[in-house]
Amino acid sequence: MAADILVSPITPEILSAREFKDGTMELLDRLEPGSALGATLGPVKAVIYRQDRTADARLIANGIREDFIRLKGRVSVLDTVVPHAKAYKEAATLRIPVHRHERRRDGVMPSACAVMHQLAWELIPSLQGVHADGSVAEERSA
Repeated sequence: MAADILVSPITPEILSAREFKDGTMELLDRLEPGSALGATLGPVKAVIYRQDRTADARLIANGIREDFIRLKGRVSVLDTVVPHAKAYKEAATLRIPVHRHERRRDGVMPSACAVMHQLAWELIPSLQGVHADGSVAEERSA
């Protein structure tokens, strides 16, 4: 109740998605303004994480987005998706931030550093272009 924003991770797996939707809506109903606590609840943002590159995961992720659109905007799903990649496990094992563990990556999947920056910028727009090392990205012309 003291947070400015609530961020909840959700995996694009059908059982997790159903439980997230039902459990989250039940929790929001209990914490609505006018509850016994009398506090207002900050915006709730869901981040899809551990999404693999299968059609099933994409289908479920799209279903999650559609479900929450129908629920009158009480929960919004972030555009940034955290992929299922070994860098996240490795960073946890090494006990270092993933954005420092995988700064660059070859292939179609973005690096963990790029994903974490996108996530931070989406959650805190005033940080757009500011990198964890303190550098600021140059403005790109369209």
